[in-house]
Amino acid sequence: MVEVVVPEAWTPDGLATTLASLASQRYPAFSVASARPPGETLSSPVAGLAAILEARGHPVRLAALPAAATPGRRRQVLLEAVAAPYLLVIDDGVYLEPDLLGRLVAAIRATRCGFVGSAVVDLRFLGDHRPDEEVIEFWDGPVRPEDVKVWSPAWNRRRVHRGANLEHLRERLPRTRDRLYRVSEIRGCVLYDASALRARGGFEAPGQGRQSGPLTLETAAQLRLLAHAGGAGLFPSGAYRVIPGASELAAQPLARGDDSAAMTRPRRIRRGHHWRHAATAAAARRSWGGQIRAPGLPHHRTVARSAGGPRDG
Repeated sequence: MVEVVVPEAWTPDGLATTLASLASQRYPAFSVASARPPGETLSSPVAGLAAILEARGHPVRLAALPAAATPGRRRQVLLEAVAAPYLLVIDDGVYLEPDLLGRLVAAIRATRCGFVGSAVVDLRFLGDHRPDEEVIEFWDGPVRPEDVKVWSPAWNRRRVHRGANLEHLRERLPRTRDRLYRVSEIRGCVLYDASALRARGGFEAPGQGRQSGPLTLETAAQLRLLAHAGGAGLFPSGAYRVIPGASELAAQPLARGDDSAAMTRPRRIRRGHHWRHAATAAAARRSWGGQIRAPGLPHHRTVARSAGGPRDG
């Protein structure tokens, strides 16, 4: 039913983390295709985890993709080899809760939309509360197509995916069932309807055009799917960043119009909150620096706010 792809496996440790969480999934019908980490040898933990997955009936293929290939091109190469109806794209170094794959499949089959994603939570920022970013718009009815444009008000939805915002919402909101929410883009763990994705050009269509600036090919693909088939985020998430990937360290600005000063200015860090390494802090600033720092959505669209009460705007 599902082909799980890890298109950018930069280190054996990062890929091993993801493969270990896949080996613990309760959902029975999936296979795995991954880029091979540079210098990977058969004696590494990756080979052992691949053997465990194979023994449990989940075929594993480690592909030697060109190191110079763009992230979009890597995804497209793996997409072209997929025969399953659903494609799950995961970053390396991400841990999935054991029921997450089954939850994603249930959500996309129930909604019949183009994609359902589980945004990756970074628990390094668990002590960094950002009430103005903890804005989430749940779907109260069927997931419908939406024409989301870059830098429009709907583009601000991506702010809830920063840091540990989703974990803070998970702690604060009662969970009675899985809920879907509106997104503009979502990264790290995304389940696609493979046929719908191919019908809209896959990951190879240009990332520019009528949008206001250049995008990653995966974000451009999601915007096309949002407009024609709809898409959603899954709450609560169930995906966690364990090992920073090379994509995090090499994050680039998404488009013109970014606040270049914000890209170099350190974030405000709450008292008692520390990063272990300066490189991690720099990576985090690059990762979030290119994102919008506009005010939150209007109060009537706010579903969750901090315990301090409602805020204007």
